[in-house]
Amino acid sequence: MERSRIFLVSALVLALVVIVSGIVITIPRFRDLQRQPGGIISNVFREPDTGIARFASEEEFRQYLTAAESAGWGQVGVRSLGAPEPALMQESVDSTGGFALLDSLASDAKSSTPRVSETNVRTAGIDEPDIVKTDGGHIYFSREASYYLRDMPMPAVDVPERDGDEDGVVESRVEMVSGSEPVRFPRPEPRSREVTDFFSVAADGTVSPGGGIETSGEMLLFGDMLVSFSADGQRIIGYTIADRDEPEELWTIRLDDGSGLVEARKSGDSLYLVERTWASADIPCPIRPMTSSSGRLEIPCIDIYRPGRTAPVDSIFTVVSVDPRTGQTLDDLSFVGASGASVVYMSPEHLYITYPEAADPVALMLGFFEENGELLSGNFLQNLKRLAGYDLGLEAKLAELSRILGNEFQYRDADERLRIENEMRNRMTDYRKKHLRDQESTGIVKITLDDLSITANGSVPGSPLNDFSLDEYEGNLRIVTTVGGRGSGVWFAGISMGAVESENDVYVLDRNLRKRGEVLGLGLDERVYSARFIGERGYVVTFRETDPFYILDLSDPDDPEMTGELKIPGYSSYLHPLGSDRILGIGKEDANVKLSLFDVSDDDDPREIAKYTLDEYWSEAVSNHRAFLADTDHEVFFLPGGKGGYVFSYDGDELVLEVAVAASRVKRALYIGDVLHIVGEEAIASYDENTWERIGELDVKR
Repeated sequence: MERSRIFLVSALVLALVVIVSGIVITIPRFRDLQRQPGGIISNVFREPDTGIARFASEEEFRQYLTAAESAGWGQVGVRSLGAPEPALMQESVDSTGGFALLDSLASDAKSSTPRVSETNVRTAGIDEPDIVKTDGGHIYFSREASYYLRDMPMPAVDVPERDGDEDGVVESRVEMVSGSEPVRFPRPEPRSREVTDFFSVAADGTVSPGGGIETSGEMLLFGDMLVSFSADGQRIIGYTIADRDEPEELWTIRLDDGSGLVEARKSGDSLYLVERTWASADIPCPIRPMTSSSGRLEIPCIDIYRPGRTAPVDSIFTVVSVDPRTGQTLDDLSFVGASGASVVYMSPEHLYITYPEAADPVALMLGFFEENGELLSGNFLQNLKRLAGYDLGLEAKLAELSRILGNEFQYRDADERLRIENEMRNRMTDYRKKHLRDQESTGIVKITLDDLSITANGSVPGSPLNDFSLDEYEGNLRIVTTVGGRGSGVWFAGISMGAVESENDVYVLDRNLRKRGEVLGLGLDERVYSARFIGERGYVVTFRETDPFYILDLSDPDDPEMTGELKIPGYSSYLHPLGSDRILGIGKEDANVKLSLFDVSDDDDPREIAKYTLDEYWSEAVSNHRAFLADTDHEVFFLPGGKGGYVFSYDGDELVLEVAVAASRVKRALYIGDVLHIVGEEAIASYDENTWERIGELDVKR
């Protein structure tokens, strides 16, 4: 009987810890936001923030990562929240707040230089790597990696001839040769063929084959330099393509084991890389993320920045500026982050890196019992207050918490324990609803691109979906986050954690990343599927069963407001401006790709004025903005699908399918002058945009 009672008490103790600190398991980033003078955000449930600093020693680095591993127990990554593929939203606003659409590069009609499209990018003026690029006279196309069987050397023995072997390829088999032991013929080895093809474009729009390079992956162009990012994510190679028939490799950057490329951007004549290296207290410094023509980059612990309080991080993010002509690294900066939850966003002047902020389950439990003190004894509450103030690691605090709870419950009978269990479950659900924005937060670091130095850090409740949830405008940072929505279906020791409805918020932060204004509570029990900002307007799409499309007035950063809402079936996960008051949404409805044209001329009354449903299950443009192209001069846009490529016109507020190219691997489209080239793995088809007559088609099958 005594053993049974001890077991039940132990189970209840652990259950109580999980019920209360379970918010950390299912909602890992916890904070209690208190509005302070000047908009400064503070948190009574976390250790005080001492600001961004570098590690003082390797030992401090190890201790921080050890604490971070404890802080991140049960950490849920941003990209595992049940949302669709990350919704990628194009940011294309110039410094004056007007549209700076990348497809509106048409020169004056008197100029002889043809207009040339560029990659549909996140931020105007900052180019992004893609599998297709053009300089106006050539098309560069990184092909899908193909696989073949490499012939293997055969053993030097006499074997009977066999039919069916082609090109020297022999399947793995055992042949019995008279008077000898069995001889095994090895199976041919699969090899990958990686190729980037160059094509020349004539004045009449016809395309002809040219040279190429023996690698594949996304690319950036710097004049006569082509920078290739290998498909395996471990090499960055610089080629001179002044002679496109014989391109020459000039330099290579290799990422070391345990490292991977997160982002690459071109700004002016500079190349910026963001690289992630796994970090562990068991791995000694220095961190060695990459090797370039400058030598092996080594980052000592004392050069790595960290938040003032412990965050559940597992990686080191390193920002590197590179000379694209030599491959030499110029400046670098390293900061701790989380592989599943950190977001990287680059504006024309700054780079922002986010990281999840950890909760203290003891402090959280204290907050709960301060509001529900009658459940347990006053002595327990006093012991809990003392424990919350101790300078101990998380594991030590949880062990002491278990002991305190054990002392509190060991003399209570089964009926009382059952009553408390039920009260805890119901009150905790109510507590989580009441403190929804106290349970989850994201830290933000602001880095200037000029010298890669940290200029500010701040924090907001909730979690951003991806880098398109952040936007810098006139010195302010706008950010869209989701809070709540996790916890359903979590059980421990027979006690259920109730689900908390999600909400979505928009915050405006100043140059120092202090809060200026907010719009709270968009899309109750829904999650952000996409967001974009255009000057003084913001657009947010949330989704669960319908697609609420919100318009935000951000003209007053201190008092932003939601002005209009439209609910329609399905969702839009990519938004693209087609003029000053038209927004195109690309997403899905039921099992098909859906295109929606929105009239946003009236902030208070957005309307869906045209809709087209494609006989396609998916389009790359739904999850990759670079696959989309718009030509505002001809009022058309392109997107690929699984069955082919599609060109739509939107003149007169109607969506009209002008061209459909039936092919299974259509990738991109680009225009040079008035000729639209649709690029696929099988062919490049060229069309006159004035008549939509096909000018030609080049077979590029391999």
